Amino acid sequence: MGESLLMAFIALATSLVLIIVLMPFFRNLIGISLSIPYSNLWAWLTALGVTVVTGLFAGSYPALFLSLFNPVKVLKGQFASTKTTIRPRQVLVVLQFTFAICLVVSSIFVYRQINYIKGLPIGYNRSGLIELPIDGPMYDKFESFRQNAISVGAITDAASISEPITTLTNATWKNKWPGQLPGEDKIPIDCIAVTYHMLNTYQIKIIQGRDFAIDRPSDSTAVVLNEAAVKLMHLKDPIGQKLTWMNAERTVIGVVKNFVWGSPYEAVKPTIIGFTKGWIGNIGLRLNPANSVLKNLGLLQDIYHKYNPYYPFDYKFTDESFAQKFKSEQQLGTMAIMFACLAIIISCLGLFGLASFSAERRGKEISIRKILGASTAGLWLKLSQEFVKLVLISFVIGAVISWYNIDQWLKSYTYHTGFNIWVFVATLFSSIALCLLAVSWQAIKAAWVNPVKNLRSE
Repeated sequence: MGESLLMAFIALATSLVLIIVLMPFFRNLIGISLSIPYSNLWAWLTALGVTVVTGLFAGSYPALFLSLFNPVKVLKGQFASTKTTIRPRQVLVVLQFTFAICLVVSSIFVYRQINYIKGLPIGYNRSGLIELPIDGPMYDKFESFRQNAISVGAITDAASISEPITTLTNATWKNKWPGQLPGEDKIPIDCIAVTYHMLNTYQIKIIQGRDFAIDRPSDSTAVVLNEAAVKLMHLKDPIGQKLTWMNAERTVIGVVKNFVWGSPYEAVKPTIIGFTKGWIGNIGLRLNPANSVLKNLGLLQDIYHKYNPYYPFDYKFTDESFAQKFKSEQQLGTMAIMFACLAIIISCLGLFGLASFSAERRGKEISIRKILGASTAGLWLKLSQEFVKLVLISFVIGAVISWYNIDQWLKSYTYHTGFNIWVFVATLFSSIALCLLAVSWQAIKAAWVNPVKNLRSE
């Protein structure tokens, strides 16, 4: 037992060294700020407690097991049967591989879900689009800035809106529309404040009507609805309809296709796009695809400082901002893959140890089979098949657990990928291949041993 405690403390020291060395890499990989709590006494006491308990448990099992042997039978060579000796090891291997299979299948489905959502249409073109806050004189000089940027070829269009399109948070209540049912005025409707050029800049598809136009002063009291808002309001012919928004009567001049501005995993919410200059806080710029991005940004920076010299040209690419919406899922997938790799390594080590133990205990059996004409391939198959059975048991358990948990996880999203049986099939064959890779050397080595060596004492 003392040796087990020593090994546990060596493992603790080794793990601390690995944590210190790998911490920067792990921090950058998952994008989470991590640090070792050197001054936290409870953390160290917990680590020491776990180490001691692990060492005691690891040493107590063989000590108790050996104490059960009958000395007379041991001296006669009558040990416990191979079957009862291996069973605890088999259980541990099954648990290890079950855990590994769950992690592998889960990580695959996490990335399938991310790629599925990324592949869905979002209703606007985020490529070549940058956004920046509207500060200082830019409130009044935006149209001049826009015209100047278009004239030098830096952008194709620009618009001022309330917030970046990927982080909109505004909503209004007490909205009224024709044919409104009792209680519907209490439904919050998300909204975006704009002036002009917004639909063209963000390339949002117009289904009916038109965008706000500078040459139409009446558009200052107009709104544009998305499909979800038209459905909520039960408007069969929305163009020209009057509704109350922000305690003022507004006229619907257009309907646009649903576009994603909130969570890409949720259904698109009803949205009102209204002309409201007082809410403006952001600028969207559509870069000119005929030029390089660096050239466009250089031109824009010079023009921006011309109209707004006391504020930085602090822009963000919209596609990068949109990618941040998948950050938590990507972190989950990355961590799942890392732990899956670690679990696979530990599982293969367990299989390797079990194969070595089994080959040692079955040495005489293997030698007798070889004398009776068994081939090396046949002996390898005989020794390997018991481990394949363990992997198959692990796969069945892990697949059931993964199926249930992934199904519950996917149901939390409005849009989600479906189950693909090939994920489970590929995981099964990969697990069997890893199993054979881990045990083959021990099996072949046992089959190559000279039978005389094992049977000399008989």
